[in-house]
Amino acid sequence: MNITYNVHPALLISVRCYLYVICVFTFVIFPFYYYAIVYKSTKRMQSYKRILIANMIPSSIITTVITLACPVYDYIGAGFTFHDTFGNFTMMGRIITVMVVLNSLVISSDLLIVMLIDRFHSIVKDLGYSQLYFVIIYVLMGATSLIQCGEFIILLIHEHLSEELATFFRSLVNTFTNFTIAYQFSRIVALITIVFLNDRLGKKLNKTSSRSVEMLHKMLTRAINTVVIFTILISRIPIILALASQYTNNNNIIDYVNTFTACIIQSIFLCDMLITFYFVKPYRYFIVSLFHKDEKVFKLSQTINRN
Repeated sequence: MNITYNVHPALLISVRCYLYVICVFTFVIFPFYYYAIVYKSTKRMQSYKRILIANMIPSSIITTVITLACPVYDYIGAGFTFHDTFGNFTMMGRIITVMVVLNSLVISSDLLIVMLIDRFHSIVKDLGYSQLYFVIIYVLMGATSLIQCGEFIILLIHEHLSEELATFFRSLVNTFTNFTIAYQFSRIVALITIVFLNDRLGKKLNKTSSRSVEMLHKMLTRAINTVVIFTILISRIPIILALASQYTNNNNIIDYVNTFTACIIQSIFLCDMLITFYFVKPYRYFIVSLFHKDEKVFKLSQTINRN
């Protein structure tokens, strides 16, 4: 069954151009990003490398799915309408697409926090700290992340289940809302706490560890902090604006703000790669060496890769 739309042609053309340009840039840069992470990460960056590689999967899914769907919001019609490749999707197809993007966003956001925790963990484990605390933290994060993904799935499809199941899940909507609030609050607390701990650890390393360990910790912490803060700002603020736009009672504002939010979320992976290239020196020197054959850059890159 095809779905009819009431979308302004100029808005659709603008969204289509933006999404495809960002997608092309993303996947042109991606091979260099992957190569830099796999082959230019130093020995002390192995856990950081593994998490970056894991984060490529949900990030690539978000970019690809939003680009192929070309979502444009239609307040008068049926909410987000899909065009191009996903243009003929049924309602269930659209629900599954939204579900995939939302769950990928949850996983990607949690992996960024895990990067910060791992940065702290990778340093303190050599100082004799108990590993049990970190195991418990990782298990709790994984479990609550799965529950949050499960909630999104149930909330999106419960109206399409049998009457008994739909009635049962409908009665749990308030519980789901409360858990989502608690989940978001726990992530904010975790983010603030781990940023503080990493900052304090960096100051201690200045007195107790070698210069190379201190600089590596500061470099990776600065890179991860920037990516996390950027991701929060570029994903959460547009979502808040999209929710706030519902109270304007202006159909055009609602359509434009919600469509803008989808476009911004599609751009996150590209921005994450550029930030990582800039702040992580081995990756930055690799990119610079591709365009600028400088003996000093080459020697510096070799020195970093040996550490």
